[in-house]
Amino acid sequence: DGDDEASVFVIALENVLGDDADVTAGDCTTTTRRRKLLTSSSSASLSFDVVVSGDSASDATSDSLAATVNEATTSGTFATALSDAQ
Repeated sequence: DGDDEASVFVIALENVLGDDADVTAGDCTTTTRRRKLLTSSSSASLSFDVVVSGDSASDATSDSLAATVNEATTSGTFATALSDAQ
């Protein structure tokens, strides 16, 4: 049902975003597409609610949170956080 996977992502996101972030898993949807019956592709869409409190709250925006997650993804920090959360 994906609950275990979602909790791994929640822990990893909280690790990357810092102690002031509280992350809650939202919906997960998957899509499978077939083209010409020869190839297929699958994708997943995950959503998370993030609440930032404490000292970090005054500076937190959706753009700054996205930039932090993007940087963590690019640098490999998010992959490490996912591995550690398992």
